[in-house]
Amino acid sequence: MPTTTWTKAIEQWRSLPLEERRRQHLEAIPRHAANSMAMEGEPVDEAWIRKRLAPRIREQLIRLHQPPATSKPVARHPEVSGSCAVTVAILAP
Repeated sequence: MPTTTWTKAIEQWRSLPLEERRRQHLEAIPRHAANSMAMEGEPVDEAWIRKRLAPRIREQLIRLHQPPATSKPVARHPEVSGSCAVTVAILAP
């Protein structure tokens, strides 16, 4: 049994950069799908799901590193941090 309490696990998750949380979430989808199918009595091999979803997951991971499609510069607001960090557009005069 893990020695990390659930509150520490949440704190660790929230301390990760947004890109890392997104990457881990995307990589967990095949496992969650396989577990869900097994619970429904229709087990599916997780490796098969990973193979089928690999192109889509890769595409989403690439999108994480591309700037948003906007004509204005985007930056993190300096007064907002942690899980409340919000991306805001800088409005130039």
